[in-house]
Amino acid sequence: MMKTAHSFKTKNKGQSFIELALLMSTLLLLVVGLIEFGNMLNQYINLVDGAREGARFGSNTDPFYNVTTRTYDYSGPQKSFFDDIDKVIEGNTSVNPTLRTSAITPLFLDRAPEDLGGSRSPTNETYQRAEVIITFYSVSNGAIVKKWSTNIYQTGRVSQISDAEVASHLNAAAPNTGILLVEIFYNYFQLLKLPFFTYVVADPVPLHAYAFMPLAAAESTPTPP
Repeated sequence: MMKTAHSFKTKNKGQSFIELALLMSTLLLLVVGLIEFGNMLNQYINLVDGAREGARFGSNTDPFYNVTTRTYDYSGPQKSFFDDIDKVIEGNTSVNPTLRTSAITPLFLDRAPEDLGGSRSPTNETYQRAEVIITFYSVSNGAIVKKWSTNIYQTGRVSQISDAEVASHLNAAAPNTGILLVEIFYNYFQLLKLPFFTYVVADPVPLHAYAFMPLAAAESTPTPP
């Protein structure tokens, strides 16, 4: 009977160790996921704030106003309109003095290697391959009548939000208007880089933040006779 009792206790201890190992593995996975997701969410919120700040600034400006000649040119939007919005997002106090650094602080948006003088490599974690796309629409009778779009980094990527998706939210009974769309594309590199986590979740994780704002200066107006 003594031998049987000792054997039973040994089996119980072995089972407890296995259960503890399984429980700790599960808890570790949850903690890692919480830390990684929390850090990624924090960066995504910064990107959303940056897109909103840029769109808010752009909605109060005129894309057809030439700041050099101080005249309006309706043949096409001015490059400065797009550049100034990007400066608000990435940081330039000459455009928006209320910003100490940038609307996405403490993040920064790296450009392509050629824009950096070849000083960084696409395999480097600090290389984000970020992009800013700014689009505005002229809307009449609930339909898009004209569209202008530019990729600040000129990488060839286009807006991820289709014209059809924008048009699906328009109301034909609404007055003519203009709409500004600011998009930020950003790669989030995992913080902990644990093998079992990078196997399940992509590294880097592509993030896409965007914001819509009304743009009165792009309002569709009747063509004069």
